[in-house]
Amino acid sequence: MALKVIKPTWQQIGSGLAIEREGTVLLEFAKSTGPKSYAWDQKETFGLSALECAAVLEAADKHQPANFVHDPYKGGEGEGRIIKTLRVSPAKEQGWGFNVNVKEGGADKASIYCSVSDAELRLIKTLLAFLVPRLLGFDEHFQGAPSVLEPSQGAGEAGGAPF
Repeated sequence: MALKVIKPTWQQIGSGLAIEREGTVLLEFAKSTGPKSYAWDQKETFGLSALECAAVLEAADKHQPANFVHDPYKGGEGEGRIIKTLRVSPAKEQGWGFNVNVKEGGADKASIYCSVSDAELRLIKTLLAFLVPRLLGFDEHFQGAPSVLEPSQGAGEAGGAPF
């Protein structure tokens, strides 16, 4: 499992700025192909909003599972074609599991399970807690006026985030 951050995007509204799209924590999952070897060319992704990150933190604090369902095409022409689910849950003895399932056209396309130790979960929780205000743009707001990217400048792409 890998974690990437997509910064929020801003839009000009009159003389001010507003969040056009909140940032996202992008979880990337790849199946193991051997010891310390993964099929990253066949990865599956699941984006967590700031609120979903907070839900993961809350579930981990209560030692309870958290479930999320995403339809990447919701409200569009392909609605229901792809359904992604993410379950974050405590393991039976120790540690936690992150399980992403992808259905395409109603059929199972992928299921990837990633177990993490309690120490790794603590690290993930620390990162998520740090990122939540940044996904909402608070860091940029308090540093001065955020920059507004034109669509041709690659707004919303992963990478290049200062956090």
